[in-house]
Amino acid sequence: MVELVDIVDGTDRVVAVADRPEAHLAQLLHRIVAVIAVDHQGQIVVQVRKLDGLYDASVGGHVSSGENYLQAATREAEEELGLRCPLEYIDTVIVNERSGARHRLGLFTCEVGTDWSFAPTDEVDEVFLLTAAELSQRMTRYPESFTNGFLAAFTAWGAFSRKAPRG
Repeated sequence: MVELVDIVDGTDRVVAVADRPEAHLAQLLHRIVAVIAVDHQGQIVVQVRKLDGLYDASVGGHVSSGENYLQAATREAEEELGLRCPLEYIDTVIVNERSGARHRLGLFTCEVGTDWSFAPTDEVDEVFLLTAAELSQRMTRYPESFTNGFLAAFTAWGAFSRKAPRG
C-alpha cells in the first residue's frame, strides 16, 4: 500500500502530494510527528525502532496526506505504544535526517497512566525509561544512537518543559 504525504513549503503550507519513498528520495519537505511520553515519575519513554535499532521519541511517524499533526500523533500513539492519553502540542521543528530526508516535525507530549504497559509492535521492539538528565547525557555521548528527529524533538521538549508551570 502506497502512503501519500503532503509536501509543504517553509510556512507549512501544502504545495503537493507525493508517496513517502518519493518524498524521501527527492528530499521534499513533508510532515512527521513525535510524542514524548512521560510517566508519573517524570521519566521519558524511549523507543527502540525495529527498523534500525536507533533510539527514538516515545512515538513517531509520518502524517498522511489530508491528516493534521494531532490526528497523526493520536493514531501513531495508539498504533506504536497503545497509548490513549491527551496530547499537548509543543512546537514544530525542521529536521534533516541522516538519509537526506527533510521533515517538518509536529511535537506533542503526554503523561502515561500508571496502568499503561508496553507490548512489542511491528515498529517498536522495546521501550525503556530515562530521566531527562540521563537522556541528555546519552544524547551528548552517543548522538549516532538516536534519530535526528528525536534529537531535535528532545531539544524542543526540554525548552517547553522548562517553561511549563510546575503543579
